[in-house]
Amino acid sequence: MGDDVLVKPDTEWFSLEPEKYLLRPDFQRFQEISGVNFRDLLSIDPDVIRDAQERLARKCKFINEMRSNHAGPWMPIMYYTGVTDFASVIPEPIPELDNMWLRFDMGDSLRRRNIALSQAILPETIRQLYQDFRRQIRVVNFGSGAGLDTTRAAVSTKDLVSSVDNYDLNQSALEFGQKMSEYLERLELLEPGLITFHNTHMARCKNNVDLGVLIGVICSMNDYHAEKLIDTLYDKLNPGGVLVVSSSNYRMRCEDPLPNFLLQHFGSSEDPMRSWGLNFRTKEKMREAFKRFRQVDIYDDSNYPGREHLKDKILSGADTLPVVTAGYKIPLSYTMPDQSVLRAQKGYNWLAVAKK
Repeated sequence: MGDDVLVKPDTEWFSLEPEKYLLRPDFQRFQEISGVNFRDLLSIDPDVIRDAQERLARKCKFINEMRSNHAGPWMPIMYYTGVTDFASVIPEPIPELDNMWLRFDMGDSLRRRNIALSQAILPETIRQLYQDFRRQIRVVNFGSGAGLDTTRAAVSTKDLVSSVDNYDLNQSALEFGQKMSEYLERLELLEPGLITFHNTHMARCKNNVDLGVLIGVICSMNDYHAEKLIDTLYDKLNPGGVLVVSSSNYRMRCEDPLPNFLLQHFGSSEDPMRSWGLNFRTKEKMREAFKRFRQVDIYDDSNYPGREHLKDKILSGADTLPVVTAGYKIPLSYTMPDQSVLRAQKGYNWLAVAKK
């Protein structure tokens, strides 16, 4: 995406009271373990910033993934699974740093988002559309990555789905998604060929979509271009079709400040100053992106219909499908945020279900 499409990093919350955050125990602990002073990330000297970023990336897999490929699929999959082996090899790994990342509530929201979509929102939407249309449903995942959420949903509703098409420009993500679907086909949990992967822009998708899925794509987009994209996908939907969209929300701004600080003060390998901006939408602002839809329901990753029917093992667990597919060892336990954080049920991602 071009620079005109993306929002700029929002660091005003930190800039107004930097000492308030730099002296927090979690900020201090991360610096102590890593041996990197966060004040170097705030330097006006690009060489100092680059050096600090490189030193952190050598020690933390999450940071290395963030730095090497902002749009890569492996950071979310590490959250979904609790397994960091998906990440690139780094020279000086410090596991405690990655465990801290797994415990960030802001990051764990990606795991909760996957559960909400794959276990509740998408399967229930497919069932409802099947009743409405009285036929099998065509699902299209726009900007799919490996497509874990739609794959899981297709397994639980396989007789109700005619096809699941995944569109993404990241070839490695699609190849991994293909491996997951082939694994499920061998177990006879999916019909062969039900799920397909297309290494091309989502605009190449033909019309006649019953259920469109757009997850994690508009998080960094400004409101104008996000609405423009959603309008484009609206035109691809059949009448009565549904578009499910996720986006970062206002709670990400500073309620879990350490990961937010690192995300927005960390550039790419090529440009240390090109940090990762997020659009911290309110519910009202999220709703405005769906002007053409006749019905819009907006939930978040901790509060959504069907959550009350999911077992605690699912709500507090990891997704093992990517782990098994990759041949890695399933972790004995998942590194969870503190229970007080989980009980608060604060969602960091909006989940919109919009009907044409």
